[in-house]
Amino acid sequence: MNFKTWLKHYRKRRKIQRVKPHFWHLPAADGGQGLGYIQNYKAGTRSIRQAAALYLMKQLPENEGREITYDEVTEDVVERFDKLNSGFYLPNTIRQKWPDLPIFTFVRNPLSRLYSCYANKVLDAGKSGGKLPFEALGVTADMSFDEFVQIVATIPDERAERHFRSQAWFLSADGKLITDYIGKIERFNEDWEELREKFGMPPSPHNNRSSMGKADFSTFYSKESYRLATERYRGDIELFGYQNDV
Repeated sequence: MNFKTWLKHYRKRRKIQRVKPHFWHLPAADGGQGLGYIQNYKAGTRSIRQAAALYLMKQLPENEGREITYDEVTEDVVERFDKLNSGFYLPNTIRQKWPDLPIFTFVRNPLSRLYSCYANKVLDAGKSGGKLPFEALGVTADMSFDEFVQIVATIPDERAERHFRSQAWFLSADGKLITDYIGKIERFNEDWEELREKFGMPPSPHNNRSSMGKADFSTFYSKESYRLATERYRGDIELFGYQNDV
């Protein structure tokens, strides 16, 4: 490895270590405090971001009394509301800044999430010739899933890329969850309806069906990669109740 590549990887690793949870504040239409959403990567994020943008779009004065559909919520619209209504904060900062705000997120079976991460960020990137986001951590485009798991298992959360960092890291402060409502991707429809009833969120667009976590991931794991992954994500498995699903 030449110096230029080493420096590039070093800077990337430093950037990874500075990552913070991506938090949305969604004010209520009546001027109330509304609710908050913490993005949990590889757990329905694209669909939920689009739903959050639609929720905010409906509150604009120019849209009063007008029916708005997801056809109008383009990626540019989502990005615009992202810049206006979200930021990056450590979990304890979120709770200090919004102490009474109800906060929700969705979680996913950690082993399903890890394979989805590999399929999307390694396999797909390799096939398309796109940017490989984990290169600085020793991941290559031709790497097998077993090899990928072996690398992930050695990287603690404080040095892990956000897409395979433990979900609990994004959602906890001082050992306690900062979220008031946690839905599961595996039962997304039911949990989203409950969220809608409580907070008036719009229907979900289910924009990326592969992220709904229903595919059988178990066949992709060898005995060794299964052991490594379950140990690496033991905290998530126990905290979010996936003991019977791995």
